[in-house]
Amino acid sequence: YEYIAPERAIGDWGRVDHRADIWALGATLYEMLTFQPAYRKSDQLRESVLQNIASKDFPRPCSVNASVPPLLERICLRAMMRDPDERYQ
Repeated sequence: YEYIAPERAIGDWGRVDHRADIWALGATLYEMLTFQPAYRKSDQLRESVLQNIASKDFPRPCSVNASVPPLLERICLRAMMRDPDERYQ
């Protein structure tokens, strides 16, 4: 469930569309760039992780792995924008 888009995490089904998949792709890219998920599930209840996805920022990829190229970081961050309208279409 670390790859669930914020709108799905809060149950805003009216806003769930293909952009939720863009979020999941961005979360996968994040993990590939940093070798860890944006939102960790270790020692947290599922609801806690979902609430974090919906409301808390994750560490920027370059702050976790300094070798992340700036362009890839920008792509990842845009794909993982909390507001679906701000993600890639």
